[in-house]
Amino acid sequence: MLPSPFQFERPSTIADAVRAVGDSGDGMFYAGGTELLLAMKMRVIRADRLIDIKGIPGLDCIAVNDMNEIEIGARCTHKKIAGDSVIREHVPALASLCAEVANIRVRNVGTIGGNLCFGEPHADPPTMLAALKARLVLEGSKGTREIHAEDFIRSEMETVREPDELLRVIVFPRARGTGNLSPVQAW
Repeated sequence: MLPSPFQFERPSTIADAVRAVGDSGDGMFYAGGTELLLAMKMRVIRADRLIDIKGIPGLDCIAVNDMNEIEIGARCTHKKIAGDSVIREHVPALASLCAEVANIRVRNVGTIGGNLCFGEPHADPPTMLAALKARLVLEGSKGTREIHAEDFIRSEMETVREPDELLRVIVFPRARGTGNLSPVQAW
């Protein structure tokens, strides 16, 4: 089955993406699309416009910020997270988890942000990020806000993200001492 017809836009900045999706809910952000496009083909989800965020710089970065926290851009693929030296050194459990997500196609294309925003409460990455005490940074027409990962998913396929908010980055603390962060240390 084919999805309902939709328009496709490619903004070059977060601000342009937020404006393009609007607050009416007729647009959806798109990066990897592994879950979104399948749901659209099955007509479980309908979007009049897809806002392609793949060209927005900085959404695919992994780094340690000035506060000594790990930052993962929402557009990072599971493969990139699994192989990243910062993640492998400081959060080996997350690297291992991302190396086992679904199948090689999903790991190569699917993004951590898309996985979170799809709102599947039984998916592994959201559970791991909650255990790691991650914060999700959202950008929308009303500005920036942070949500704790454990509070992000409301129910099946429903999150606290507003229609015009773009998940920009996932942030979590590094452990003191060894530098390795395990879910047990995060609690």
